[in-house]
Amino acid sequence: MLTRIAEIITICERLNRKVFLNGRSMKDTVQIAQTLGYVKFGKDAVLPIEEMHKYKDPNIMIITTGAQGQETSALGRMSKGEHRDVQIKKGDMVVLSSSPIPGNERSVQNLMNSLYRLGAQVIYNKILGVHVSGHAYQEEQKIMMSLAKPKFFIPIHGERFMLERQAMTAHEIGIPKECTFVMSNGQIAEFIQDTNPAVIKQTRELHYTNLRTPIKGRISDQKLPANYVMVDGLGIGDVGNIVLRDRQVMSQDGMFVVIVTVDNETLELIGSPDIISRGFVYLREAKGLLQETRKKVRDIVTSHTSVGHIENWSSLKSAIRDEIGSFLFQKTERRPLVLPVVIEV
Repeated sequence: MLTRIAEIITICERLNRKVFLNGRSMKDTVQIAQTLGYVKFGKDAVLPIEEMHKYKDPNIMIITTGAQGQETSALGRMSKGEHRDVQIKKGDMVVLSSSPIPGNERSVQNLMNSLYRLGAQVIYNKILGVHVSGHAYQEEQKIMMSLAKPKFFIPIHGERFMLERQAMTAHEIGIPKECTFVMSNGQIAEFIQDTNPAVIKQTRELHYTNLRTPIKGRISDQKLPANYVMVDGLGIGDVGNIVLRDRQVMSQDGMFVVIVTVDNETLELIGSPDIISRGFVYLREAKGLLQETRKKVRDIVTSHTSVGHIENWSSLKSAIRDEIGSFLFQKTERRPLVLPVVIEV
């Protein structure tokens, strides 16, 4: 909100406070606006944050990014005492001239908690009307559309109901519905030149006479992949839904490994099944469940080896996975990730 930033700088000039901009996007935005002449202030009104130590606290005003609680933002690093140039201390006042974006409420609360722990006083929109929207209002959107005179209009960046409402605003100023596309992530808009005489006539009726050959637009039936790309270690995109599902199961109900050793000739179970539990039960305190599970595993192996041969060892693994999974859920009402391991000797 450049108008508000300009007001703050002007007021600080009158009160003999030096303004320090913090955060890359904040610095870049003000610098571009100043270069274009939209923001005007004195030569020494805004100084680099590195020079802040030269001035006393009553003569300092910091305009910074990070009001949405982003951990790595400038204000986020200040709240954790990790900022290189700024340390929040008792008596400082922090004004959050914003309202939490839906979904960011918890992050903003954590930010405010950290600032209060450092002794700062926090002013936010529930205390005073300090929030002003940086988004254009409907009439301002109409002005922009009228100035741009778009041949096609595609609203982006927002929830579906927001996009639909902005498309209605476009219709109100005369942009035809057939030239307005409300799209979802992954959809493709196609624009091609159309030499069909009927289309040319229709296009001219829509006041697009400045085109020698009218352009026809439509939403393609094809789609592009628009899912999340997971970055894990050195891998990018190699963590799929199945891996994520397994991690989620392990984080909620743990992992249960069953290891059985089978004689390849006699098909007899060698020794007692080994069981490893991680995040499911503590084996030393669940001896009863452990004994019952081992007995269940023996029964499963015996039922599969009683025919005298095993054509596919994977069928035995699947049986152990499914039946032990159901057995553990019956006993504990939890579904750990069951990993059967069959060793042939």
